[in-house]
Amino acid sequence: MRIFLPTVGVRPEISAVREFEWLARVSASSRHELVSDAASADAILFTECHQLDDPITMTRIRGSAEFSAYRDRCYVFDQRPRAYCSLPGLYTSAPRSSFRPEYQVPWSYHKLNDDLAATGIPADLLVSFVGTARSHPCREQLLQLRHPRALIERVDGHVPWRPDAPGFHERRVSFAESLLRSSFVLCPRGRATSSIRFYETMVAGRVPVVFSDEWVAPQGVDLSEFAIVWPERNVDGLLDYLERHEERAAEMGRRARQLFEERFAPEVMFDRIGDALELLVATRPWQSFPKFGFMPDRRVFRHAAGIARKKAQRLGR
Repeated sequence: MRIFLPTVGVRPEISAVREFEWLARVSASSRHELVSDAASADAILFTECHQLDDPITMTRIRGSAEFSAYRDRCYVFDQRPRAYCSLPGLYTSAPRSSFRPEYQVPWSYHKLNDDLAATGIPADLLVSFVGTARSHPCREQLLQLRHPRALIERVDGHVPWRPDAPGFHERRVSFAESLLRSSFVLCPRGRATSSIRFYETMVAGRVPVVFSDEWVAPQGVDLSEFAIVWPERNVDGLLDYLERHEERAAEMGRRARQLFEERFAPEVMFDRIGDALELLVATRPWQSFPKFGFMPDRRVFRHAAGIARKKAQRLGR
């Protein structure tokens, strides 16, 4: 498949397009290729959705030259935390309650660093969770868990995609150590139904414990092989359950790491994206997709209203 990656006004030095181009360069195979013009592409993939200050209308994408000329070849790689079915494509955090499989392919984040691989360190902890409570109510109850072999720590202010932030490196090292010491790692949702922690746990070869009732796992991934899924509203019995299954943790962790290498590592990510995109294109979703997409739900409108208020406050200063 020939894929074109347009940009819609995001600064080149921070655009996700550069990262997808890098994934194409490091790809271990050549099933799919990038092309330099939209006219010759089988699929035009917009990758900057999460970088646009536009949670509803997607004006910059719909107003682009590529969309105007080749609408039926346009798709999105949408990593917005409050994503909804605005255009056909691959979605990281589309909620189960509004997920439309005829137009949306559930996917992972595109940028997953392989820098947390287990190095023979034994897991002396039963479970760990190092994170903030602010991004979703389910996290507060996790921070209240207590066990003699648990590392539960509240950390606010750490942003995993801001390596230039003060203290980033020290927190990253500390977080990596907590992962590698743990048989199980609690992976609650935040503002998004998905969690980067889930994939980092796979990289480390440990067992993710998922708290996200609305999350749709990536296409082709069987969570029962390597993860534990727990209702996000009630942690009663969780620690006892993990203790009873601790003897399986090493085997499940090895499977988690194997699946990361097969499906999510940088060397395979571009071709996996191309494979999923190829299958979606073959269904011709644009033949039935609504002209303006589907109606966003309340959480998207609330988010848009918050953005509008912040803009108004800035302009009023």
